[in-house]
Amino acid sequence: LPEQPCRILDLGTGTGAIALALASERPDCEIIAVDRMPDAVSLAQRNAQHLAIKNIHILQSDWFSALAGQQFAMIVSNPP
Repeated sequence: LPEQPCRILDLGTGTGAIALALASERPDCEIIAVDRMPDAVSLAQRNAQHLAIKNIHILQSDWFSALAGQQFAMIVSNPP
C-alpha cells in the first residue's frame, strides 16, 4: 500500500491478529475488522484495548452485511 491514509478490511478477523498487526504497522490507516461470531468480536476488542490500538473498528457482521457501499484499499482474510 502507498504511504498515505487508507481503509483496510479484515473479513473473519477472529482474535484480530491480522487487523491489529496492520493497525499497529499503519497508524495512518483505518482498519475495519468483522467477524460473525460474538465471542470472536469480543476477544478482538479486548486485544485492541490491551494493545491500546485506536485506528481499528471491530464489528459483528456476516461478511459484507454491515459494510454496504463502503470502499477499501485492501481486503484481507485468513479463514480456517
